[in-house]
Amino acid sequence: MKKSLIATGLALTFASSCVLAAQYPLIVNNVEIGDVDVTTFTFTNGALRLTTTGATLGVIDGDGGNPGGGDDNPGDGDDNPGGGDDNPGGGDDNPGGGDDNPGNGSNCVNSSTVTCTAPFNWKGGESNTPLTIPKGKTVVTPFTTSASPTYYGEVTFEAYTPVATDIWISTTPNGPKMSSSRCSNLNAAPMYEIRWSQNSSSAVRCRLTPNTTYYFNVRHSNSNQAASTTYRTRTFVGTP
Repeated sequence: MKKSLIATGLALTFASSCVLAAQYPLIVNNVEIGDVDVTTFTFTNGALRLTTTGATLGVIDGDGGNPGGGDDNPGDGDDNPGGGDDNPGGGDDNPGGGDDNPGNGSNCVNSSTVTCTAPFNWKGGESNTPLTIPKGKTVVTPFTTSASPTYYGEVTFEAYTPVATDIWISTTPNGPKMSSSRCSNLNAAPMYEIRWSQNSSSAVRCRLTPNTTYYFNVRHSNSNQAASTTYRTRTFVGTP
């Protein structure tokens, strides 16, 4: 199991014993920053500075991250903490099941089962954007990856009223989830996420191809669930 460097508030702890000049995932206030080759670290006046084999990562204070949120479960590779079965209750293990716009994988069309939203600005982040999930419908957001093979991040949702929700990435609107289990998070609540990377290998991230259009799908796990609102945040690391 990979060890993790964890900075929470004004304290620095280690998930387990660390050896300097080795690569560890860096997690600050429950948000994964990325893998770093740590050679030295200092923690002074509430600021953490990590020095990697290539350069100084910079100063991280105790104000960032995901305050008040659940555990991102660093180090164990589980995108659905507290989960067990990825699809408890015997529901559809391949959400979407088909393309609501057959023959055209590049456009999203509103229908009785699909609500299309404006595309993500994939090169920019967002914080706590409200997203209403209608009863019995899938909310589909198109996005196109950038050219960078080292760009990575995550899309996180938080519902103030816990409602079991399915999220997944597909190559067509409301289409089947991608083959990697990291490209979906099913029956999740109240906080859930998909971590992604562009063409780089990671055991905990959905691998996306640069310069490619995908669709981010969100729906209630129970199709009879009344409409609810969740809040979406997008964070990223690297230059798009």
